[in-house]
Amino acid sequence: MSKLKVGSIEASPGEMVYGSLNVGLMADGTPIEIPVILIQGVGDGPVLYVQAACHGEEINGVEVIRRVVSKLNPKELKGSLIIVPVANPLAFRSKQSYTPIELENMNRVFPGRPDGRLSERMAYAIWSNCIKDKADYVIDLHTGVRTMLTFIFVEYGEDEVIRRSGELARVFGTEYIVKEVRDEYWKRIRFGGKLRNVCNEHGIPSITPELDGRRCLNEEAVQIGVRGVLNVMKYLGMIKGNIELPPKQYILKWSPGEPKITSSLGGIFISKVKPGQIVKEDQVLGFIYSVKTLEVVEEIKAHKSGIIRYVTEYPVVNAGDRILDISEIIEVIENKG
Repeated sequence: MSKLKVGSIEASPGEMVYGSLNVGLMADGTPIEIPVILIQGVGDGPVLYVQAACHGEEINGVEVIRRVVSKLNPKELKGSLIIVPVANPLAFRSKQSYTPIELENMNRVFPGRPDGRLSERMAYAIWSNCIKDKADYVIDLHTGVRTMLTFIFVEYGEDEVIRRSGELARVFGTEYIVKEVRDEYWKRIRFGGKLRNVCNEHGIPSITPELDGRRCLNEEAVQIGVRGVLNVMKYLGMIKGNIELPPKQYILKWSPGEPKITSSLGGIFISKVKPGQIVKEDQVLGFIYSVKTLEVVEEIKAHKSGIIRYVTEYPVVNAGDRILDISEIIEVIENKG
């Protein structure tokens, strides 16, 4: 087997090597460095790319990577791993989602540009060095708010790369898999610049697990993430072991431009439902009360049947705030024990 090379970092068969990609300099001369871990196995197999913290405050994925790496022996691995534990070091350092210098969402600018702004340069460094012409599969670990389901994003469609991405999502093993539909709003909000979608455009199966608990370490979500990455590696034949799946998996359909449940009036929202709860059209989901009179001013009902995917984390709402999301259930898979 040949060495695994990413930039100036090299790993021989049976080695685990730590290094970094140098993206450029800050105004004060501080270098911008993206950490990279290479794990080169001793047997033939695929190249799996795994990253976390593209949004700097989403730290569960970093802990998932630490635990996965601690379990791996390069001398027992088939194929290779290219790992970026912190994809956006500037946002990570600032404890926020977006790159602080330009307030840009790095997961909207892939594959990036070598002559662009900092977010584009970091995206380009990752894409050109770690993924393009190297990775066979991609896992981009993200984190949702604590009042959202733990699930995996894949694209909705029938072509081969989307089908293979769906297989990765299934074996990762979250209870919920969300299939994202490309609509006009999808284009307007730059979802074409998500790493997962760019990978699909280039024929690389890719998934985005959304692990529960932004800005904190959620032990249950971390364990799901560790199990999921190892499940994918087992599925790809990189390591030995049995794939562990939940008893039931729900396949959901979601369009970015579909109507969301928003408040018509301001106040405090009291939810009567929680993420994962199946609801019917016109079912009462909660109410908003006025902080002036303490009276209920608005009753919130379901505009369609489905499953609650998201409830607002902060119950103080203004008129027009998004407070709930319902996703359509398109398939339920029963897994044998």
